[in-house]
Amino acid sequence: MAHNAKYTESPYIGAEGKVLRADRAYLAPTATANLSAAAAGAPPGAWIDQGSIDASKITLDKADSDIIDVTTGLFEVLRAQVAKKDGELTGKYTMVEYDPNSWSVFTGDATSSVGAGTNNRVYVGGRPLLQKAALFVGENAATGTEFQHYSPKVNLTWKIVDINDFSGIEVTVHFLKFNDGGDAANLARDFVLTTFA
Repeated sequence: MAHNAKYTESPYIGAEGKVLRADRAYLAPTATANLSAAAAGAPPGAWIDQGSIDASKITLDKADSDIIDVTTGLFEVLRAQVAKKDGELTGKYTMVEYDPNSWSVFTGDATSSVGAGTNNRVYVGGRPLLQKAALFVGENAATGTEFQHYSPKVNLTWKIVDINDFSGIEVTVHFLKFNDGGDAANLARDFVLTTFA
């Protein structure tokens, strides 16, 4: 995996971790298992390499939780506030240096061979919303530590955008809550962060 000189500290930047650092995006069928080793620059197992992420960042937006005021009595005295629902986490990134195999994941269609060799064709358009497992991988250039952000199920939407004189695929990721069973509380998670030194 190519090192990113801008990426030498935390996998998060900005206030309260509003941006994930990731160099590449991988997608797979939902519920594909998280990796137990570093990807080391190669598409791991069932995961399909989606290409490079522009500026090596995924911008995050977390919606506010639905807060319910609990009041009692004639004067409706506030007794407590309860979070009814955790806010949805959404990420947005732009893919660059992609190929027909990347497109085929978004259209839901298989690539077809064109002529001799490894030439591929895919019909672009297709489904506006997809459900996949997502894996975003980046590497700390100073330490060589690989960061993996994994979610077993996300909803994806995409559109073609201009990047200077080129075009890219802007992807919006809606992280769906899941229980990983990793702690006694078994809380709903947005994604899992794993590091490999």
